[in-house]
Amino acid sequence: MFKISVEEYARRLDRPFLVAELAQVDNYLVSVYSCQGVMAWHRHLDEDELFMGYDGAATLETPWGATSLSFAELVTVPKGLPHRSLSVAPATLLLVQTRGLPWRRNGHQPGIPGVGRIEKVSIAAEAAQLSGFYSPRRIATSDSLAVSVEICFGPEQWHTHPVDELVFCQYGQLLLETEEAIAPLMRGEFAVVRAGERHCLEAGQPATVVLFSKEGP
Repeated sequence: MFKISVEEYARRLDRPFLVAELAQVDNYLVSVYSCQGVMAWHRHLDEDELFMGYDGAATLETPWGATSLSFAELVTVPKGLPHRSLSVAPATLLLVQTRGLPWRRNGHQPGIPGVGRIEKVSIAAEAAQLSGFYSPRRIATSDSLAVSVEICFGPEQWHTHPVDELVFCQYGQLLLETEEAIAPLMRGEFAVVRAGERHCLEAGQPATVVLFSKEGP
């Protein structure tokens, strides 16, 4: 297990459109990204791309329409869909991409691959629908990466996962414990628990976490 403060890395991004790599969850790379101004149109032909608002407000434009992203909101851009991000004031986003695709191809023409709609997800609204503690609710996917929201309160049972899991503290504070370490997590901090590592969460007051983990084999 290791712990990361998003805020610590975000402060180092002193120019627009800089990216700092934070962690890898199986073959997915989690980064923090600074946005101000307008980025050029581009697309990823071989991978989805997930954006999550962290600080400030940014707009994500696609041929299917535009959506704004603020704190605790996320959206998945499907593979092949041209897009660009823009922001008048400085904004910070979390970015999730597939890592280790040497054949990945990018394009720069704003063509329209079919017709669809970009669906923005509010983490707070999804969390409000939960009826119990430690009962994760799936809210998004990006390729084979699943994103879920969970409310933590009291101690969780010890358990393991066959894949890596990233635990992001969205609201409140909690403890993440493994057999070797205890990591307090505050808002904007996360820890990655490796596959097969026994762990549990504990919160003295209700806290909201966002979980990232790979689906399937």
